[in-house]
Amino acid sequence: MKGLLYFVAYIALFFGAFLSLIWRDRRKRRMRKPFPVNLRLLRMPNTFGDESSKITKAICSGLLAMLAPMLLAGGALYASPSST
Repeated sequence: MKGLLYFVAYIALFFGAFLSLIWRDRRKRRMRKPFPVNLRLLRMPNTFGDESSKITKAICSGLLAMLAPMLLAGGALYASPSST
């Protein structure tokens, strides 16, 4: 029974912290100052394709880096003789 009380208290604290973060973010968004008129662009127009291809390459290399050890271990287990 005591464990259930701790669990309910933990869930309540977690959701309370989560809701307070959402409330703070929305409040900060209303108080944000607008961009100044003299703000210059940080990139040229029509350069979205370059950035998206870099992101795609990074995601693919990350997935390959995550899957390569698992594939190698699976291949080693498949190739090893069984001890039955």
